Amino acid sequence: MSYNCIPEWQKPAVQDPFDYKLRNKEEVKEEFKYYYDAFDIQGVYKKYTAGDTRAEDNLDNRERVAKIWVQLNEMGLAPLQRQRFIFLLGNRYTGSSKIKIVCRQYNTFHENFLRAHEILRELYWESKRAPALNTTALKNPYRREFFKKKFFGRTREERLAFMKTFEEMDAQHRLDVDKQELGLMEEDAQKQESMRKKRREYAQKRLSLGFNDKGKEEVADSVIEELEYKSKEYEKQIEEQKERRAVKIVTPVKGISKGDIERLMLQEADKFKPI
Repeated sequence: MSYNCIPEWQKPAVQDPFDYKLRNKEEVKEEFKYYYDAFDIQGVYKKYTAGDTRAEDNLDNRERVAKIWVQLNEMGLAPLQRQRFIFLLGNRYTGSSKIKIVCRQYNTFHENFLRAHEILRELYWESKRAPALNTTALKNPYRREFFKKKFFGRTREERLAFMKTFEEMDAQHRLDVDKQELGLMEEDAQKQESMRKKRREYAQKRLSLGFNDKGKEEVADSVIEELEYKSKEYEKQIEEQKERRAVKIVTPVKGISKGDIERLMLQEADKFKPI
């Protein structure tokens, strides 16, 4: 019989039973950089309309509980990583591939929702530290041979050609990812330089206004920033009003002219005369 008053984080945990060497953080980040796993996380908010809705002295805390679900088969874990993830789940694993994480630690649903995602994130990254080897194929040579011929080719020449193409594609993919990361770093550096330039301009404006910033070259001023933003919005509004100014458009009106009316009128000579 267990003593339920002791929280889970104070109960003794089983020592890590795995004997393989764990990968460090840099190796996991390097793998995730080029080939990351994408999977869906399902979250549901349940509102109890028939519960206690008082603003004060409300003891009905069911709405604050956050629950998220994730499919274990969609996470792209290797056999050893999957085994480690199940071990880290502990009592949360019930034998099903649909994993549920529940958090009721805080008094608001928002905080519990974020905490549940943090728990899933830590479990996922810690399980990724296990080796990414396909131990199932290594233990069973017949299974390994079957998948090798199924995916890489039935003959040796086909497999060599496939591996050569795969290596070229992998090298090109890594090069593209590095270029993209370098571009993002350059863009971030440009944004930081722009912010530093703007802070230097703020320091000059504050100095001209008489503020004593103790000789600082870069100063952040929210008031000046708000004034610049409002000034830009005002100038934009003026330009839009100029573009929307009403313009008189002369449109042709179709009808009968005065000459046509006189021509169509009954003349004196055409009238009936008495005999």
